[in-house]
Amino acid sequence: MGSPKDTWWEGIHKVDRTFNDRFLPQLHEVAGDELAETLIREHVTVTRPAPPSKPFLGYGSGSAGRD
Repeated sequence: MGSPKDTWWEGIHKVDRTFNDRFLPQLHEVAGDELAETLIREHVTVTRPAPPSKPFLGYGSGSAGRD
């Protein structure tokens, strides 16, 4: 049995895969490329996760490697 985090990730992955592999091609097919791009630009928000507040090895501005 997976943890809740694994379950959440799998669900988000399936939504992402369905959106990118099924919905977007159908949108382009039905609406045409120009209108589809306009709709995506106006209604689809792409967000990036914030970097972790506590840096870990090789990431962020921690004190690793300092004397």
